[in-house]
Amino acid sequence: MQLKLISLVGLAWGLTGCNSPTPIPSVSNPQSSVVLSSPVRIYVAIDRTFSVGASKIPSLKLDNLQPLLELVKKVGGEVRVAEVCTSSDLRLNSFYMPEPPLAPQPPAPMPKPGTVNPLELPKLQKQSELQAKAYQQQLSTYDRVMALRQQEAQRNSKEFTTKISKVLEQPPSCKASDVVGMVERGDLYLAEAGNWRQLPRNIALLITDGLETARNNPKQVKFTSNPQVLLVSSGGQAGILQPLLGSNKPYESIEGAVRFITGK
Repeated sequence: MQLKLISLVGLAWGLTGCNSPTPIPSVSNPQSSVVLSSPVRIYVAIDRTFSVGASKIPSLKLDNLQPLLELVKKVGGEVRVAEVCTSSDLRLNSFYMPEPPLAPQPPAPMPKPGTVNPLELPKLQKQSELQAKAYQQQLSTYDRVMALRQQEAQRNSKEFTTKISKVLEQPPSCKASDVVGMVERGDLYLAEAGNWRQLPRNIALLITDGLETARNNPKQVKFTSNPQVLLVSSGGQAGILQPLLGSNKPYESIEGAVRFITGK
């Protein structure tokens, strides 16, 4: 199914082209439409030390992730969830979707009477009919690709939520928090190159108090990938992550940070 989707995406690209297609006569609008914007890559790090309860750090719930998954389904990108533990080399759980294909552009109408040579009208009419037929073919391919993409999104979402639910159901039990390693690993992910039409929007959603307890004399942390950093903590704690926030303050709730990301 994935190969079929890739094949159809390629066909859609071939039909629509990289540039704006040749204007064609007005026909029916696409049955499917997507408001495109930049893809988004979201690195979510959750504190899994046993002291999170005493520190009153908000706990990530599956419901918190759903709006992020919906955003990625719409614009393309990825959500990766990491655990802040004694060592930050635990497996990352990810949900990925490619960017949606570009929809065929609406056709241009026929020239108005009196604006062209009447002797040219039969030729223009013939061209318009051919272009209208080509547009309908493009539209049919686009709708098939979008239908397959929706099926792929449902499969990927189900697989991701099944895996991440098992992680979130486990009580925090790590003895220390490797905050430095968390930042370094997230930076590597967000700096990865990809085959994107538009540069992705990088976001680091860090759910922790930022207190490094796995290393003595931890070095200053930084993201070379330059993501937008959102910290969710309790009581304004940021620990060694404070320089990443600039003048911004930590969020008190995960819901607030997610609303900022999705714009809802």
